[in-house]
Amino acid sequence: MRLAILGNSHTACLLHALNARPDLGRGLDITFYAAIGRNMNDFAVAEGCLVPQTELLRTSLQTTSGGADRIDPARHDAVLTIGLNYNLPPVSTRLSHAVQQAVLRNLVRSSVAWKLAGLLRQVSDIPVHVAHTPLRASDITTHNEHVVTQVLPYDRVLEETQAHWSELDVRGLRQPDHTRYRDVLTRRNYSRGSRGLRGAGLLHDSGDRSHMNEEFGADLLLSARAAMGLG
Repeated sequence: MRLAILGNSHTACLLHALNARPDLGRGLDITFYAAIGRNMNDFAVAEGCLVPQTELLRTSLQTTSGGADRIDPARHDAVLTIGLNYNLPPVSTRLSHAVQQAVLRNLVRSSVAWKLAGLLRQVSDIPVHVAHTPLRASDITTHNEHVVTQVLPYDRVLEETQAHWSELDVRGLRQPDHTRYRDVLTRRNYSRGSRGLRGAGLLHDSGDRSHMNEEFGADLLLSARAAMGLG
């Protein structure tokens, strides 16, 4: 299967996982298309492809993909996105149902992942799977217990957000259960030793709780393989 992986800085955990464990890519011909921040927002459709509209994005694509200066869905059998500002922070149960719905809708539809999925659907019916930004890694004390006890359950959030993704015939990818802590966070060990997308494996600051390491990347790739029927 020819798999295109689209993402921002959170793509790094997948890239480093594959470098450390090439077996994770068994049966896959993977091409990465990535740029940090919201730079992946700068695409437009032209000639059946997603074409970068800035030189910064074009250069980043060429670097991460090994030379491609655009995303051509016809060259791939499936797409996996990760991050791209599709974030799932804890949503308080103290909010009214209507406000909860509005928050969850905005989490999906304001993301770069939503824009890219929409652009892809203009030119292709290729299978698309979306992985949200990894849940924030954290430790819980008596001082912040409310972060995990007064929020919507992870499964409920996935169900509600999937209703939006289904409008584009896109499937949300579940963060592996064993990587999660107190349901709506990520276990702290998965963020330690995380490395960046740029440079030769630039280490993130030791206090970084948002980016994940190659162990997390490996677990997410295994989950993605299962979702795509690759075992």
